[in-house]
Amino acid sequence: MARIAWHEKYSFGTPNEGNIWAFSRWLKNPELAVEQAYGDWAVSRYGRKAGRRVLDILLRTNDLVQKILFVRGFKSIESGHVSGLKHLLVVRKLHPLVTRDVISRYKPGLRPTAEELVDPVPATRAWVRQEKDEALQIAERCLWEVERLRDDLEPARYRELHNGFARAALAARVWKPLAELSVAYGIWERTRSANDAEVLRCLADQIDAIADEAAASPFQTPLTPAPKLHEMAADLRRILRPEVQWAYWYYSDFASAPVLADLEGDGEQEILAVNRGKSLHVLDSRGRRRWLFQTEGLSWAYTSMTSAPLVADLDADGRPEVLFGASDGKLYALGQQGELRWWVQTDGPVSSAPVLLHGRELQVVFGSRDGRLRAVDRWGRVRWVRDLREPIEQSPLICPSSGGGAGTILAWTSAGRISAVDTSGSVLWERRLGGPLAGAVFLNGKPGPEVVFAARAGALLSLSPSGRELWRRDLPAAVTAAPAVWDSPKGRLILVGTASGQLLAVSSNGKDVKNLFRNTVALTAPPVLADVNGDGAAELVCGDASGGVSVLGWDGKVLWRFPGGSDDSPVVATPLVEDLDHDG
Repeated sequence: MARIAWHEKYSFGTPNEGNIWAFSRWLKNPELAVEQAYGDWAVSRYGRKAGRRVLDILLRTNDLVQKILFVRGFKSIESGHVSGLKHLLVVRKLHPLVTRDVISRYKPGLRPTAEELVDPVPATRAWVRQEKDEALQIAERCLWEVERLRDDLEPARYRELHNGFARAALAARVWKPLAELSVAYGIWERTRSANDAEVLRCLADQIDAIADEAAASPFQTPLTPAPKLHEMAADLRRILRPEVQWAYWYYSDFASAPVLADLEGDGEQEILAVNRGKSLHVLDSRGRRRWLFQTEGLSWAYTSMTSAPLVADLDADGRPEVLFGASDGKLYALGQQGELRWWVQTDGPVSSAPVLLHGRELQVVFGSRDGRLRAVDRWGRVRWVRDLREPIEQSPLICPSSGGGAGTILAWTSAGRISAVDTSGSVLWERRLGGPLAGAVFLNGKPGPEVVFAARAGALLSLSPSGRELWRRDLPAAVTAAPAVWDSPKGRLILVGTASGQLLAVSSNGKDVKNLFRNTVALTAPPVLADVNGDGAAELVCGDASGGVSVLGWDGKVLWRFPGGSDDSPVVATPLVEDLDHDG
């Protein structure tokens, strides 16, 4: 016998008791037939008149659970809950892959099914749909037979069985479109045909309908709450919008800015991105994964910041290396095919993107959450370490030297302390702002170079490279994204996104503040300047807390917008604008 899920609120409350009861009887008397042990339990719980018939019903629960939550015995979708569309589509591949590569060593007959679930065809979708229909038929048949036994059961026992199978029937109806979607998406991902896209739109409608049914049910929605189902349907429709050329999914978030680089030297750009502290993904221009480097990091180790990759030819051999930090406390250096060149161990997660320091020798500078700023040479040997005593989450900033030297390294901690460090690791000056910083930008102009810091509490502070305060400007809302510099038709401006959805344009001397744009939710990604429409003028690209992206003209008017989804999938990384398909 089996339960619908691990939690009592989704289950009958009885099958585990029956299994344990029967097993304990069998341990005491191995000669006892298993059927007799289960039968004795059923009679003791449901009475002599109804017990044996209830047992016949409950013995179908194992098949019922297998058909609801599994696909031909494979845990192809998460049986505890599904947190969103990304979770569903990633686990669709993840679990059969694990089964294919591990379990099929011991049961080779499972391998063809695993292969089909990873790369489904229309016939796969047909048998998945049939399996879920069979699950619903079992649940409804059991519910009907429980009704026939109502007069022979105590009221409490009847409610227990009735409610359990009613929940099972609801779970079967919920999981039918989800299981079908997990397969249909894999088909569409390969074909991109209009017919397969229409199948997904129909499934989105079915998910909305079952969400409404679940919300109106007297029982708690099994496994996935109704609002989350509506979000999944909306996210699916977003992907099917004609302007979306491709989407790449992984089971944890991408919180670092993507980077473009020609790793192969073939004239084609690869896309590099680090998921939340754990692995580096390299994709081609069509969103197909070229290779993946997995670290020992934990995907939940970071709250917001993730190290963006750095691509540079460190050893001057004509082939680029890729550097990135991970939540296992290491800075990794990889070759162009993902082969490990070297790594540096720290005592805390590395969420600071590495930067290059050009001096007498090339150095890589990065911070980590152990509070230390480090410089390593091109072969990964540590040159110096400076303890700043508080976690470093963001990338250091290199201020060029007026004399053409290597310059000054500016690093800031999660508590808001700014430190200026020279190329040997000695601290030149420190300044505490009293709260966390969203980021900083370097300005080089009249009357001289300066660095503008954005405090999350809602202020801008301009400092000279020597640490002298040049100006300070309070802002009307908390800052939720790193600042950017825009040489607009009306002069140089500092752009800042806020928690209230404002895109503020601050003059380079801090005197004037203009609300350039007002969004409905917080702006969570640094704005990017790019000629998106090819008119020769730069547009502003802004990402927000709902996952939406807005493109603005120089006057702040919205030229177009890609709608957001849910609040649990914000755009936190700097958007990247590039002509990937070379169509101009």
